[in-house]
Amino acid sequence: MRKLNITVVVGIVVALIGAGLVFVYGHSVDNKISAGKQTVDVLVADQPLGAGMTASDVVSHVHVAQIPSAYVVKNAIPAAGSLSAPQAASAVLVGAVPQGGQLSYNDFATSAASGRLTPSKGNIALSISTPVTSGVARYLQPGQLVDVFVTYSSGGSSSGGGAVASRTKLFASGVKVLSVSVAPPTTNGTTDNNANTTAPDGGVIVLLDLSPINAEKVVNAVTLGSIYLAYTTNPNDKTPAGATPNDVIRSNR
Repeated sequence: MRKLNITVVVGIVVALIGAGLVFVYGHSVDNKISAGKQTVDVLVADQPLGAGMTASDVVSHVHVAQIPSAYVVKNAIPAAGSLSAPQAASAVLVGAVPQGGQLSYNDFATSAASGRLTPSKGNIALSISTPVTSGVARYLQPGQLVDVFVTYSSGGSSSGGGAVASRTKLFASGVKVLSVSVAPPTTNGTTDNNANTTAPDGGVIVLLDLSPINAEKVVNAVTLGSIYLAYTTNPNDKTPAGATPNDVIRSNR
């Protein structure tokens, strides 16, 4: 009988210890869940923000949102005043931020630190504006390489008097991107012909690191034709003669 009583007592003690451990664990989990649900003030983008925008420009395109702490990005910026401070106003975005994206101090760097606003030795920095599609849909980042294509419309005549066919040609390869930013909106979605860096609504402005010779080609392409950028990892892409309408519709049979 005594042995049975001891067994019962031990069983009760073990059950109490187990219940206590379950209670402590459950309380710890509840605390973690509650902590994760607590909201934190974080700056959120009102619209897509392009790399290269200064902190002072970003201030007018953000608002403060309350985000559950479990989902707050590392080093999140809590208030617009943090971007308006004199020591931060000249900082620039090192990458694009989507609409609704949280802003972090890690998203900004000084122009000198980012290094993207300085062209290579012997090169020049040239700004061009493109629609979203031909500007790689805003996916470009500073430091990446692009191939530059141009399409000239049909019309005019050659030196021999014959008609000139439309042609698309890759004419510059492995061009470094120095900066990418969202083009400022224009009245009625039109382009101001006197402002070379103004693109149609929804476009992008890309700053390219170009040799003077390639810069001449880019200016010519923008002025007389349509320019397209293509993201590449190969600085030596080449095409023999470009493509004409016949190359597109010609049968391979």
